[in-house]
Amino acid sequence: DVCSSDLDDNVDVVTIATPSGTHSNVVIPAAKAGKHIICEKPLETTLGKADAIIEACKKNNVFLAAVFQSRFGENVQLIKKAIDEGRFGRLILASVQVKWYRSDDYYASDGWRGTWELDGGGVLMNQSIHIIDLLLFLAGNPREVFAFTDLLTHSGLEVEDTACAAIRFENGAMGVLRQALHVLLDFHVNWKFPVRMGALYSKTTGSSDGSLQNNILKIRIYVVKER
Repeated sequence: DVCSSDLDDNVDVVTIATPSGTHSNVVIPAAKAGKHIICEKPLETTLGKADAIIEACKKNNVFLAAVFQSRFGENVQLIKKAIDEGRFGRLILASVQVKWYRSDDYYASDGWRGTWELDGGGVLMNQSIHIIDLLLFLAGNPREVFAFTDLLTHSGLEVEDTACAAIRFENGAMGVLRQALHVLLDFHVNWKFPVRMGALYSKTTGSSDGSLQNNILKIRIYVVKER
């Protein structure tokens, strides 16, 4: 825990990068001390704790920023602007997938990982949170979600390492989400946005070392041009 008296008067902004389930223990005293907050994702591990953080920052008139940097990328901003302007037409389908690899050693290296109390979840709350943020940023808020989650390959975890979901967004579009932490492949980041007369692509590839950086991120947005 952090006491407001521990914070230097010359400090304007506090950056929080402690285990997820301890964020509120640091953010709330810092906010009471009048410090602006930059907090790593996720904001907290429960809705109640996240709401308490937001309320403390509002009450003490300080800025609160969660670390969701992916939406500020140049390509993402370009696509977001085009979607908002209707240049691609009406959104009908969006899908995201994260196929990563996390070994048992990764979880054993820090006791808070893979626990409900301090990690708050598995592949959804930790590894896939940025791609889910992009899905919401580009496709809008969900109206309905149906999902399966399970612990299929790792041992000794409390949380899920695999998830699939079907989504209906508020704008009527549908979505699909597929996430896993047991895929051994090279690093790829691949975005695809098909439209009626063509497509917009952004792709990055690179080699991995066979450990934590075996990552595949994919987003697909499908639209229909109104006649």
